[in-house]
Amino acid sequence: MDRNFDPEKQFFKGVNKPLEEYVSPYLNMVLGEGPDYMIVDIGRDWRSARGITKSLVDKSVWMTTPT
Repeated sequence: MDRNFDPEKQFFKGVNKPLEEYVSPYLNMVLGEGPDYMIVDIGRDWRSARGITKSLVDKSVWMTTPT
C-alpha cells in the first residue's frame, strides 16, 4: 500500500500499478440477501462529526479543523 493514497482507490485506475497487478487474478463480490447496496459509507459522517476534512494536493491529506 502507498500511504499517500486512499486504500480503496489503489486497486484500480493505475493509482498503484504493482498492487493492481497483484490483485488482478482475484474476483470479489458481496453475497447475501438484502438491499442492492449492502455496504454503507459511514466515513464522511464520522469525519464531519469530528471536524476532519480531506484535501487533495497530489495526495490525500487529512486535517482536523480547529474548533
